[in-house]
Amino acid sequence: MNNTPLISIIVPIYNVGPYLEQCLNSIISQTYKHIEILCVNNNSTDNSLEIAQKFAQDDTRIKILNCAEQGLSSTRNTGIDASSGEYIAFIDSDDWISPLYTELLLLNIQEQKSDISCCDYYLFNQKKMRLSDSSHENNDNIWLQKSKYKNNEILASLHDISSFAFNKLYKASIIKQNKLYFPAGLAHEDILFNFSYYVNMQTMSFIAERLYYYRVGRENSLMSLYQHNSPDVVQIAYKIIEKAKEYNVFDQFKVSIYQQIVYALNLPIRKKYNFNFKFYKQAHVILQQIDDQLIVNSKMLLLKKSFTLFTIRYKIINCVWFLSILKITAKKLRQMLRYLR
Repeated sequence: MNNTPLISIIVPIYNVGPYLEQCLNSIISQTYKHIEILCVNNNSTDNSLEIAQKFAQDDTRIKILNCAEQGLSSTRNTGIDASSGEYIAFIDSDDWISPLYTELLLLNIQEQKSDISCCDYYLFNQKKMRLSDSSHENNDNIWLQKSKYKNNEILASLHDISSFAFNKLYKASIIKQNKLYFPAGLAHEDILFNFSYYVNMQTMSFIAERLYYYRVGRENSLMSLYQHNSPDVVQIAYKIIEKAKEYNVFDQFKVSIYQQIVYALNLPIRKKYNFNFKFYKQAHVILQQIDDQLIVNSKMLLLKKSFTLFTIRYKIINCVWFLSILKITAKKLRQMLRYLR
């Protein structure tokens, strides 16, 4: 085993001028030095590209790439194709990492002989300028009861693991041999990518240290451009089911898959994204297919029922809105008819 393998760090860049310097400084300051940094510019209109180019002049490990197709997934996929490392990490360009991020994740993956390592992370609220731990956002802490799990254990408990890509170190061979890519043009792309990776891996290992600083509450990021399109969650849900059947694991892990889908479908409600009636209509079709008995986790059943109630309320609101529009339209029509007379 090569004890100092090359790690490819993929950094999608889109209009992150105020944050990019902090991000790149945290990456070039890693205690583990054998890294390549792939900065993938995605049609930035601010000074982001100039900042990345300046860093590249001072550090030969930095390579500048361009991705014409809009979106976080396409940008990451461009980085995957261009990477030459034995391992791959994904860092969002408005976030930053601990100096020990790559060293500890690599040490963990080597000591545990696993196919992917995962760390904890901090949340940084951009609007409130406040740092907090991630315990209320994910359930990774329950997995720290053990340091290593087989893929069937992971697939049986999908909802208990954060679906983010940024707090993980992946084996490039698994990604490339199985042609794993992020779904272009869709929000919540990490969910599908990680599911496909989990199916194709053997083991996953965890470390308790918080090594990543995740910035939330920033507008106009690559993530926010797609994240607010809530119907994407429905497409991701269908694609997970499709992939599970393709890999012949759907029947075995149906409960876990449905649990994750129910949770994902509730994200637009929980995060207060801009949602529309099309989303509720499509999501309701999926939820109706899920037998309550399959959702063995009481929290998941509660989520499904709360979603159903929210859908009913949303339909009532839409009916009231539609009737008010009819009333206004009828009033205007009567006024026009009186004028014509």
